[in-house]
Amino acid sequence: MTFPGTYPDTKKSAGKAKRPERLFTFKAGGWIVLISALVMVSLAVWAIAPAIYRATIRPPGDGRTIESYQFDLSNLTVSRDTIVPALLHRDMVPVMEEPEILTAAEVQRIAEEERGKFLVSTDRVVGVEINGEARAYPLMLLNVHEVILDTLGGVPIAVTYSWTSDSFRVFDRRMDDEVLTLGVSGLLWNANTLLYDRRPPQPGEEEVPHIERGESLWSQITTNAIAGPASDHERSLRTIPFQFVSWQQWREMHRETTVVARQPHLIKRYRRASPDTYFEGTEFPYPAAPMPDDQPEIGLGRKDRVLVLWRRDAPDERVVYPLQLIADRAEEISSDHARWTHEPFEGIRVTFDYEGATRTVRVQSEHDLEWTRALWFAWHAAHPDDHVIE
Repeated sequence: MTFPGTYPDTKKSAGKAKRPERLFTFKAGGWIVLISALVMVSLAVWAIAPAIYRATIRPPGDGRTIESYQFDLSNLTVSRDTIVPALLHRDMVPVMEEPEILTAAEVQRIAEEERGKFLVSTDRVVGVEINGEARAYPLMLLNVHEVILDTLGGVPIAVTYSWTSDSFRVFDRRMDDEVLTLGVSGLLWNANTLLYDRRPPQPGEEEVPHIERGESLWSQITTNAIAGPASDHERSLRTIPFQFVSWQQWREMHRETTVVARQPHLIKRYRRASPDTYFEGTEFPYPAAPMPDDQPEIGLGRKDRVLVLWRRDAPDERVVYPLQLIADRAEEISSDHARWTHEPFEGIRVTFDYEGATRTVRVQSEHDLEWTRALWFAWHAAHPDDHVIE
């Protein structure tokens, strides 16, 4: 089927072929289409240029083999079978460095302006106090950054969170005569983040391969170096005590606390980032060995949370408390708070304040203790001989 004006009238031009009339010419507006096409191409190039640039300079790693991340594994102290790539390359996680700091009053104002979208009373925080200076590190930020490099009370620290093992650690970054700059390697060991000490090339050494820069791999959950120069010397990161509690609890404990601020360009990501689906599932997407048995009699499944406690003068003598056990043993002291006092070591009493709404525990003791929390299967894989409180 043809339409009037589309083709020439063949009856009138039977004797001589007539060239079709060109309805669309440069003069008739084709130049507009050409310019529009050039603009579209330019915009497309502009849009993908950063991605192309990042692809050409991105850190080592291919998401498939641990060798591609270019760490020296020649002196690896753990089984290679339990190390797996978790990210496409090193530093894919946006570590936060030198964060902006807010006062508690500023946080309250922001929360009111945003109608509770930032740090309300039930939001959970990692709270740290050093030399009389207290600061809160919101979990919503750690879900995205995993590592926050900060200075508190004059001490350079790293507040770290491995969501695959639900493990928190706070480290003193001073080691010998240097301050470590920790990054996320992109690798997991026993379902726990492997950190590394970044060592950018010195001037004139830009072409030195990463594998030759003297970077070490550190287990976040054990604090030990597992590969690299620090592993040769059996080094460990020094830990700093912390609390993992609700914002309301921390604010009541430290009225003058400050808070790490969000990075504006990541605000939407903070609101979406949550590993709850992973926690609620029964799958174990990352290998860990040895795996523990479920212990339903004390409310301890493989993927349940545990609180681990030890004396600072005897860090290898640890006791493991199932979080559910603390909740069951604690006696109610208010509508959403319960308390339990226990003696994990001879002559040492510890008080656990359990908050039901946030499933957090404030730990208190007159003795020099430290503690952390993690998923049971990941902690057991790294510390299979630890004693479980029943």
